[in-house]
Amino acid sequence: MTGAPRRHTTVNVHVQLISAPWALPLIPSIQTGALKAYLRKTLPHVQVRCAAAAFTIPFFAAGGNLTELVERMSEHGELPYEILYARRFLGVDVLAAKAPLPVSASGRRLSKRDLARLDRATLRYVDSVLAPSPPDVDVRVVGFTVNYDQVYASAYLAALLRERVREPTVAIYGGFSVGMPNILELLRRLGDPGLVVIGEGEAKLAAVVERLTNLSAGHDLVRELSGCEPGVLAIADAEPLYERRADVFATKLGALDALPVPCFDDYFAELREACENERVFAGLRARVTLPLEGSRGCFAKCDFCGLNYSWEGFRSLAGRDVLDRTLALTERYGTHVVEFMDNVCDTWAETFADAALAEGLRFDAFFELRAHHPERFWTRLALAGATAIQIGIEALSSELILRMNKGTRAYQNIAAHKALTELGILSASNLITYHPLSTVADVSETRARIELMAHLAPFKLARFALVVGSPLYDRLDLTERRRLVPRRAQGGPPELEPFRADFGYDVPPELELSEEVTEAWVDFVRWYRDYRARPHGKLESVRLSTDTIKLTDTRRGGLVEHRLVGDEARLYDLLHAAPQRERMREVTRASDAALERCLERFVAARLVVEADDRFVALACRHRDELVTRALADPHPVETSPSSAPGEGRLASLLRRGAS
Repeated sequence: MTGAPRRHTTVNVHVQLISAPWALPLIPSIQTGALKAYLRKTLPHVQVRCAAAAFTIPFFAAGGNLTELVERMSEHGELPYEILYARRFLGVDVLAAKAPLPVSASGRRLSKRDLARLDRATLRYVDSVLAPSPPDVDVRVVGFTVNYDQVYASAYLAALLRERVREPTVAIYGGFSVGMPNILELLRRLGDPGLVVIGEGEAKLAAVVERLTNLSAGHDLVRELSGCEPGVLAIADAEPLYERRADVFATKLGALDALPVPCFDDYFAELREACENERVFAGLRARVTLPLEGSRGCFAKCDFCGLNYSWEGFRSLAGRDVLDRTLALTERYGTHVVEFMDNVCDTWAETFADAALAEGLRFDAFFELRAHHPERFWTRLALAGATAIQIGIEALSSELILRMNKGTRAYQNIAAHKALTELGILSASNLITYHPLSTVADVSETRARIELMAHLAPFKLARFALVVGSPLYDRLDLTERRRLVPRRAQGGPPELEPFRADFGYDVPPELELSEEVTEAWVDFVRWYRDYRARPHGKLESVRLSTDTIKLTDTRRGGLVEHRLVGDEARLYDLLHAAPQRERMREVTRASDAALERCLERFVAARLVVEADDRFVALACRHRDELVTRALADPHPVETSPSSAPGEGRLASLLRRGAS
């Protein structure tokens, strides 16, 4: 589609873009917002409306406590809507049985009362919001963004619309989940008559809509549209994709500056419509987080990650452009709470923060980042308003990180994690357990380092699952991929077993852990949960003078103080950056023997952690100390490499700080 957009009048097409439960209700859908903005730019004559079902349906069902209901229901993943769909469209009514419904991983039992409220709210939403026909519509395109636990909610809404809408309706499912072979196979088993879109959706959806405007009445619309663009497939004919197809990405966007700023007007209008008065609306609006993206794809190749399965090539905006888009959205919608949805924000985050600080701007923001950055980077982000960050830590064992092909190192993970604690930034970082390349030694090293870091923010434990598109998945041949068994993420009634929507796969025999390593992880997970439940002390650093530091340690219950003076203080201060020994000698001017004795004392007193032949100071400094340094010396000389050896492309990208 090049040149000025042309208006076609053969068929009047109305597009509804729906984000279904269980997407977070108080974050507008970045997918539907981006798609609407793109369609308005390329096909301005087509009617497009976004529907915030992920907010309004739970709001109708909540009876006053939206957040609590979503938390309670989403613990069961796909199961609530799977039960409702099966009862209405498959003739399988598990609610009529006397057997109790399943219990979630946290111990919450799925409630028949909750399911009844959810069903009533869903029917009310379809009848009052989705089904009413706009004027002069010939064909509807109903697009669902399907990510993780939105499969059955989307299929249920589509099936209800087919019952209630008078004009021909084409349902299209896009998003990460529909590219998974088992989810596509499920939609086929359900007999869904719609289409799926594999890969980036903007250009594909625009091509589908433009083709519809040129069709005359009487066509089999789904058949006509299937194959009109690579990756646009009729569900009835689509074969599960067990390997990545290059042609699917032929219509990807090039530079992201061609993508307009997302449009969330419909989301806020729906929010207001659902609220009984302006006071309720104002209270909800203040809790809304605006999603943005500064990049697509990822430059890293971590062996467990399949997020690049949906993207082709890493593309990034410059930090200044991201700031301009952030300003446009926050000013339009009256909130400064933002969440960047990128897989990695590293290429633009620092220039974004520096530009924001230069203009006196501050946003309450969430970022996903890698660990290799220096202290100044984290501090400048904090000053620009970063309140939550997910660092791609995944492991604390040095060797396991290398086997994962993370491209970062354990000492960087530890230093970055500590910096977030010092700056008061919420850490949302994970540790992957049961990784198929892990060893007993990796588990032991992880536990030992966590014990030293007890005063820092906790990690979330994430059990390894094999996912489509990950490098570990790509190691399997086609026969091995077809034999994979979907991982059972939740319990469920046996009657629904043929209709389960599961994400990720059980580890195949080719990647199974030994019994010894499995037992080590079982013990670790049990230990970690008990360990985190216990109170832990602090390890704090206070600067008494330019060459004197006092460390206060209460991690073992009692109070232990260490006073570091002169070279010891200068060395410990330097260890916050985990420098190489050459840098230590340069700063302290101590002999090698004296340096090693000092490091040994720090290790014995549990004041540092040793990793990758580096030493990281563990004591937390006051936030003001980090801020003073970052503001006094905004562009310091690096004291440690910004990336691991052999990470040339990543290091180059990060040095440039732009796409």
